[in-house]
Amino acid sequence: MSKFEAFLEAVLTGAADLARETLGDVPQQALDDTSEFLDFAKGELKGMTRELESGELSLDEFAELARDLEHLAKLVALGDLGILKTKLERFRAGLIDLVVNSARTIFLPG
Repeated sequence: MSKFEAFLEAVLTGAADLARETLGDVPQQALDDTSEFLDFAKGELKGMTRELESGELSLDEFAELARDLEHLAKLVALGDLGILKTKLERFRAGLIDLVVNSARTIFLPG
C-alpha cells in the first residue's frame, strides 16, 4: 500500500469515528460522503501530500489548502437524512482536520 493509499484509508477510518462524535450513529452515510469528497479532491490531495512530504509545503500551508477544498465535501448522503446544517458543518470542518492530521502522521517524519 502506498503512503497516499494509507492516507486515504486513514481519512475514511477516521470519518466513521468523527460521524459518531458529531452526528450520532450514521457512519455508512458519512463514509459515502467522505469517499465522494476524496474522489473529487484526489488529484489535489495527491499533489498537496507530495509537496508536504518533500518540504515544498509546510503543514500550515497544507492545512490552508485543505480548507480551500472544504467546498468539495457536499455531504449529500448525510444531508438526505435531514441532519441539521450545524451538525453537517461540524462534520465538514472535522473532516478537513482529519485530512490535515492524517497527512501529518503519514507524510511528515516523526
